[in-house]
Amino acid sequence: MKFIGDTMPVIQESVCIRQKEKFQFTENPSKVYDGEKVKNPKVTTNSDGKVTYKYSTRDGKPLDDAPVNVGKYKVTATVEGTKYYSEATASLDFSL
Repeated sequence: MKFIGDTMPVIQESVCIRQKEKFQFTENPSKVYDGEKVKNPKVTTNSDGKVTYKYSTRDGKPLDDAPVNVGKYKVTATVEGTKYYSEATASLDFSL
């Protein structure tokens, strides 16, 4: 706290406004069936937040892990919010 003269305190307040995350997929996980689960697709981001992936069928049924079987799927990637950036989410349809 600072003082003006001997009696008047001046309270300084600083506000940090988080920036909007820049976040996008840089590859598509679609592939020809090979019996192996798909790999998490690469993303680009301007944040140092952790990226997590969730998979579902295209009709919205959540999967416990990346898919292995032939079908149509959706991957949703989320970058956690940080001190300087807000959370961001992107989804991408793909097929095996």
